[in-house]
Amino acid sequence: MTRLLRFFALVVLSCLAACGGRGDRRDSTMATDSTSTVDALGIQVEPTSPQKGSKDCGDRTIDQTGIGYLKLGMLADSLKAICPIAFDTVRPGPEGESERVISVSFPPESIEAEILQDTVWRLNVRTPGFRTRDSVGIGSPVGDLLRRGDAQGLIGEGNFVVVYRDRCGMSFVLSGGMPPGRPRVWTAKDLATLPSTRRVERIMIYRCAPVAQALTKSSN
Repeated sequence: MTRLLRFFALVVLSCLAACGGRGDRRDSTMATDSTSTVDALGIQVEPTSPQKGSKDCGDRTIDQTGIGYLKLGMLADSLKAICPIAFDTVRPGPEGESERVISVSFPPESIEAEILQDTVWRLNVRTPGFRTRDSVGIGSPVGDLLRRGDAQGLIGEGNFVVVYRDRCGMSFVLSGGMPPGRPRVWTAKDLATLPSTRRVERIMIYRCAPVAQALTKSSN
């Protein structure tokens, strides 16, 4: 739980730093599962499933709910019943903590689903076969992340990440390590000064913390 709270602190920081007001903001808390349930964050999850017996995890488009049939908030058993699984293991995580990870196959690639309290709480994309609806993926230069004007850079879990004020639920980890100088919030203008060699090396998709949702809604 310490790791989860630390990660959600980053999400809250992004909202406090620059939560802009737009009424058409999507609610990234809406995830799907093969059975209606309440996930680890106490949020209702509505049922949406592929055809029975397909054992195909769907398309490779990244959005705030997940990728294909792999959805944030779904039960681990439901995930294993729907999608092909490479492995389900517990391994050492940051600062000596253990974490459960399920590797979900999208042949010939895979996605790591981090499991908390038996539900999917974060996805890690590390290979180039997956893209957002606006064509950002692994290897995209930092300039591609600036097509939206609400981009900002933050430090989180030892990474330099780009997030968006009105798209809570996605973080884009940049290559090249920490930028020089003291930790701060980087505006879109600041990010534009980075060299094109700074590219997306990992994409994290996660459930927004309830406090972050409240901060976002209060800014509308």
